[in-house]
Amino acid sequence: MASCKKCQSNFEVSKNDLLFYQKMSPVIEGRVFLLPPPQLCPSCREQRRLCFRNERHLYKRFSSLSGEAIISTYNPSKSYTVYSPKEWWSDVWDGLNYGLDIDFNRPFFEQFDELWKKVPQIALLNTNNENAEYATFSEQDKNCYLVFASNRNEDCYYCSYIWDSKNCMDCLSTERCENCYMCVDCINCYQSFFTQNSQDSHNLSYCYDCRACHDCFACSSLRKKSFCILNQDYSEAEYKKILSDPQSVQKILQEFETLKRSMPRLFANLTLCEEVTGSNLRSCHHATHAFDCFECEDVAWVENCPGKVKDGYDISGATHSELVYELVSVAYGYRLFACLYTHTSLSESFYCVACPGSSNLFGCTGLKKQSFCILNKQYSKEEYFQLLPKLIEHMQKTGEWGEFFPANLSPYDYEETAAQEHYPLPLNNSLQPLTVIYAPDALSCQSCKKSYKTIPQEDKFYQEMRIPRPPLCPDCRHKLRFKERLPKKIWPRACKNCGLKLESPYEPGRPEPVYCEKCYLSLVY
Repeated sequence: MASCKKCQSNFEVSKNDLLFYQKMSPVIEGRVFLLPPPQLCPSCREQRRLCFRNERHLYKRFSSLSGEAIISTYNPSKSYTVYSPKEWWSDVWDGLNYGLDIDFNRPFFEQFDELWKKVPQIALLNTNNENAEYATFSEQDKNCYLVFASNRNEDCYYCSYIWDSKNCMDCLSTERCENCYMCVDCINCYQSFFTQNSQDSHNLSYCYDCRACHDCFACSSLRKKSFCILNQDYSEAEYKKILSDPQSVQKILQEFETLKRSMPRLFANLTLCEEVTGSNLRSCHHATHAFDCFECEDVAWVENCPGKVKDGYDISGATHSELVYELVSVAYGYRLFACLYTHTSLSESFYCVACPGSSNLFGCTGLKKQSFCILNKQYSKEEYFQLLPKLIEHMQKTGEWGEFFPANLSPYDYEETAAQEHYPLPLNNSLQPLTVIYAPDALSCQSCKKSYKTIPQEDKFYQEMRIPRPPLCPDCRHKLRFKERLPKKIWPRACKNCGLKLESPYEPGRPEPVYCEKCYLSLVY
């Protein structure tokens, strides 16, 4: 049992954990440089990583290269060199020109921070997007606006963590959905509104946990049903007549909240999983404290891994990666530790930021297709492996070896990042309001009073879906959706029916009745 150096809580470091750290430790000329057990508990480690994920705050600033106006996650008040994506990926600059000699009289993180501020950073983390300039942590999005941490979508607006969806707005954590609005944790849904945790359905409104259903309103825990209101069956004509009366609809919605809280809840959302703890997992095996992942194996303390991560610990965003530890937004990585913002092919590297197509790097940022570099300085293979042990020994003396980047190295303020969403801290009222892209316009949010604008595609969506324009700004709408999700935490629970011990994101004391899978299935089918 270890004690967290930040929150002083006790946490377990298991034998399997120690084996993983040993497996991840670099071997240089036959000598093993062991990664020590973490000094922070899993929650504090996650909070530290999330300090480096600015998913939702965009700024207008000027390119440090061309001086042209660009959109960026970097606040212009911060002293970073920022290029547009097109400029950053071009050949007009070379990250090797910023290389530093190692100073063994200074801490490593201090030297890396100096390098990070000088080397050009990419304004937005986008890959192969088309007409989706106002998006970040995104890939292959087309005609999208203010879409974050999402891939392969088309004509989507104000969404986060969505995949392979089309014509959706104000959705959170959805997959393969179309014509959906204000949906959360939905898969393969069509023409559905204000619906959560539902799959393979269409024409749902204000529904929760419905599967293979259509034309249902204010229903919960239904399977293969249609034309239902508050879980009661109606004919198609009766269904439409009831919903045509605004007063009836308001009464139904009030009753729905009571119904939703009383219906059976599966202890965790797991599909085709084996030996896992966490929720929103699909086809995962041997996963500990994992959330929002699929096709992952032998992982622990990970979240937002939408596909094929193996042998990974402490991850906040990764896909198609193996032997990885302490990552933030990495894809196609192999044997990486403490790496950020690299979506294409990085391997055998430690402490790197945005180094696509590279291998054997240590403490580098902004290098493309390079190898055997330390602090962006090029070495021969022999020189690299001679110098690297000396640097690791130096970091062992300073207490830096095996630790992730400290939060104060983040280029973002805490309230800009995902850390504020998951680990909220009191906001500093002395800070100036964030200048987000959609700030100045005629509309005023009824909640935060901030001005905001709509876009023509958004107004068209409201008209086609017959939805009234919402009275809240995009940020406040996102906060409403975020509150509907369960926390990424696990508590001991017991099945309400058989008493089986469970590990569930439903905190003890919540009103929802929680069941094991066997008892739950017997109730809803």
